[in-house]
Amino acid sequence: MGQILYYSLRCKYCKELLDLISKSNVKVEKVNIDVAEYPDYVKSVPTLVSPTFTKPLVGKPIFDWVYNQTYFNNTSNNINISKTIKIPKDSELLTEKVNKEKLCEKNKFCDITESTNLLI
Repeated sequence: MGQILYYSLRCKYCKELLDLISKSNVKVEKVNIDVAEYPDYVKSVPTLVSPTFTKPLVGKPIFDWVYNQTYFNNTSNNINISKTIKIPKDSELLTEKVNKEKLCEKNKFCDITESTNLLI
């Protein structure tokens, strides 16, 4: 088993992450929680799990991981090669819980706990 990304197409950050992954040629299995079952430990999206991680990555650390993978797999050590990859700033993204009124608003990742209704 490799990396598995849990995402929702109703989350703008998930959409940005999917775009980044496709541009970066990083290989991950993608699970859309809108149409597929997901484990209980997935509480917000995006969430990335891997047997090489000690715990799932949630939110901004996934963007950082994808960004780092592009350089890890690069044939050159020139970090200035990939200027097209956009990583959200810490100030733009927070990985805190959100209520249903604020789901996927600016500065929030999408909470998928039982107390939140994803259908807005």
